[in-house]
Amino acid sequence: MTPRTFKSPTLPPAPPRPSLAEKFLGFLRSGPVVNGTVALAITVGFFHGWIKNHYPHPVVTLLFDAMLIVALAAVFLQKGSRVSFIPPGSVGNALRALYFICFIYLVLPFDPPLLVSLAALRGWCFATLTFGLGYHMTRNLVQVKGYFYLLILLGVIVSIYGMYQTPDEIKKLMAEDPDYASRYITSFYASSSGAGQMRTFSTFVSAAAFGGTLANVIIFAVALLSAPDAPKWERRLIFLCVLPMTYGMILSGSRTSLITLGVGLVLIAWYRRNIVNFILIPVAIVAAIKIASIATSGAAAERFGEVFKLEDIFYRNWIPFRIGLDFISENPFGGGLGKSGYSIPTFLKFRTGYREFVQADGDIGRLMVDFGIVGLVAFGWLLWVGMRTGYQHLKQLHDTPLGTIALPSAACFLMSVIGFPSGSPFLGIPLGVMTWFFLGTLQKLADEQAKGTFTESAPDPATTAAPAAPAKKFLYYQPDKNTRPKR
Repeated sequence: MTPRTFKSPTLPPAPPRPSLAEKFLGFLRSGPVVNGTVALAITVGFFHGWIKNHYPHPVVTLLFDAMLIVALAAVFLQKGSRVSFIPPGSVGNALRALYFICFIYLVLPFDPPLLVSLAALRGWCFATLTFGLGYHMTRNLVQVKGYFYLLILLGVIVSIYGMYQTPDEIKKLMAEDPDYASRYITSFYASSSGAGQMRTFSTFVSAAAFGGTLANVIIFAVALLSAPDAPKWERRLIFLCVLPMTYGMILSGSRTSLITLGVGLVLIAWYRRNIVNFILIPVAIVAAIKIASIATSGAAAERFGEVFKLEDIFYRNWIPFRIGLDFISENPFGGGLGKSGYSIPTFLKFRTGYREFVQADGDIGRLMVDFGIVGLVAFGWLLWVGMRTGYQHLKQLHDTPLGTIALPSAACFLMSVIGFPSGSPFLGIPLGVMTWFFLGTLQKLADEQAKGTFTESAPDPATTAAPAAPAKKFLYYQPDKNTRPKR
């Protein structure tokens, strides 16, 4: 009797890991037109300052907005009439309240003229619309990670460009163009030795926007780098990308960016609980500060050493708030849309002839000048529900493949809340769009995961079989007998 032999079951081969090009372009498979338009708009946002300086024209000023409007219109038409563009939930309700207040302030007879108020309406509301854009565009994990890779690539490019930006070059341009000089005069500061130092702004409209954007991109990079399923070659490549971005952020001289980056790294370290975030990333930041200090003859170390002085941190945030507080003590309901001059293009200021602006440094001061107590309460509620929603989704998506997306999206919203008093992280270009877009992405993926409809990647049209077409009759399709409902 011959012995019976058993063959072990043959397991299907593991799917090949996607290449770097496939990961980078993954977002295009989920709708190339809309995603390509958004990617192009983000790219323009990273080079917005450079484009405006070299091609000064009103059309160029609004180029970033125009591309996003195309994407917004396409998504609005695709979603269907029965689906609200503003996503459901507490963040969506807070945004509706903000839009309602902005509309009321637009029609009330305040001091600023209508054109100024309309421009200010764009500033306060336009970036927040990308919350709905991110929600309705998001389809799968590969798509969102593709945007992360795009941001890292852009961050490296603008960082390298900033390394070659010299004070002599900027001073020469300032001497040739008075408008350029007025825009970048604050990019220079004096160290304790009296020597003048330049805050690098690279291709952005300001050094603060440059540093703040890089801080957020570094968080996206660290989230990918620390992902448990990230291959070693990808981790090493991303770590190499973090180095020039960190160095560029230090050259920007943005102390708020360093503080917010530290908060984001602490959040990632708490969430991941691994040695990469506790040791390697902080070491890279310290090394970048040391190298930048040598390059600036100690000025960088002196400037960033002030982040440990609580008194300086307090006054840097108190001064913008005090300007708004002084204004609402006499105007409790604010001065109307545009009173702070926020988001008013220079060409529009000249065209309207309006000059009665109350300037405030930081969005919280501008908010109080434009809307008074009403705006302070409404936007404060929006920030609170945004942080609460991010925290809830972090807990919901922990130990799931979506944790890599949830982590930087929630961290960057928290970082923007910290930078809100002295900067413009929720409304600026491109940081404001990034913050709201990925918060919408986070909510969409959390909703899909809760419903069990989440997918990691888009289906491949080359391998996905099309459903069999039913038999066609004269004016209708004949349903299949097996699927026809029984009477």
